[in-house]
Amino acid sequence: MKMKKFDIIIIGGGPAGIVTASTAMKQYKDKSIALIQKEKKQPIPCGIPYIFHLLGDIEKNLMKRNVFNDEGKNLFIGTVSVINTEKKYVEFASGERLGYEKLVLATGSRPLVPEFLKPDRFKAGIEYVSKNYSELEKLKEKTDSAKKLLFWVPALPQLKWQSNCPRKKARKFI
Repeated sequence: MKMKKFDIIIIGGGPAGIVTASTAMKQYKDKSIALIQKEKKQPIPCGIPYIFHLLGDIEKNLMKRNVFNDEGKNLFIGTVSVINTEKKYVEFASGERLGYEKLVLATGSRPLVPEFLKPDRFKAGIEYVSKNYSELEKLKEKTDSAKKLLFWVPALPQLKWQSNCPRKKARKFI
């Protein structure tokens, strides 16, 4: 299979990746640009608290792209497992490769989780809020069916969570 090549590849379909891709497209009209993201649907990170009450649905909190919607042409869904900077290609877990001239890593932030709070050490009923669509779907199902909710959230984001938490449930914030 022939490797597709792009002038610019951006890994990361969140806010940083989309802004980078859109800006590159405007500034370098003659360049071919590809965007790679892990999942097809990308939640807006700062809007996550709103899906649990105000919006009521993850679908209402998705990143919107005016461009980079043509999967397989300029949008690629998957996990990059190899970045070969010498031969200038990225490789997906599936084995597919894309060549590049310039590479941008816009993979966003990962919340720092203290060792004692690692999700694999959680007891039943204790959940971690992820930025991934599929993980948020699972969490939304669990919170919808929960009788009580307890949130451990830093001070400033706590205001957003408090105002958007379902009021019909017993809730407490730490």
